[in-house]
Amino acid sequence: MTSFSYKKIFKLAKGFYGKGKNCISVAAPRVDRALQAAYKERKLKKRLMRRSWIISINSAVREHNMPYSRFIYGLNHSNIEIDRKILSELCKNEPYSFKAVVDEIKLQTGLSAEDRPRDLESFNKGVDLGLIVLPGMPKPSLEENTSRPIEKEFKWREDFIPKYSKPIRPSQEAMDKMKKNGVWESDWDDDEFWAK
Repeated sequence: MTSFSYKKIFKLAKGFYGKGKNCISVAAPRVDRALQAAYKERKLKKRLMRRSWIISINSAVREHNMPYSRFIYGLNHSNIEIDRKILSELCKNEPYSFKAVVDEIKLQTGLSAEDRPRDLESFNKGVDLGLIVLPGMPKPSLEENTSRPIEKEFKWREDFIPKYSKPIRPSQEAMDKMKKNGVWESDWDDDEFWAK
């Protein structure tokens, strides 16, 4: 527990709920716990800030058809020295400057080959079905969207076993091997068990 004077404990406990602000036996442990939490959060703050920078950079870079990992790879292999904090500020407040940085990285490292949609066939299929509307195309009405069934081909797998089905009888070789290793269950020998 804290070894502060009463005056300092009450100063730190200012604003606590109930007796936590004016009763020393309640305030001292609460202040102690609050100081521990503050210590921990000072360490976590750095991680959380870096995580928020990465999230904003990732969303901004994907607008330029480039994943975050390739962008950081290009940044490390170019002569541009900008940290994530500045990059996140650029992508939020200066999108044109951020685009210039992305273009320069593509130019220096030759990552422009990544600048393409990943799955063009499914994209074109979605456009043909009317699920994806390209710029300039008329938007489908609400009735059209709700009436159109989603056509998905159902394929029955041959090796599919329903959840509560009878277990598959192992081959004779597998049974001999399990008997040899000592992992054999006696009711598997019983033909009546398999007849059920």
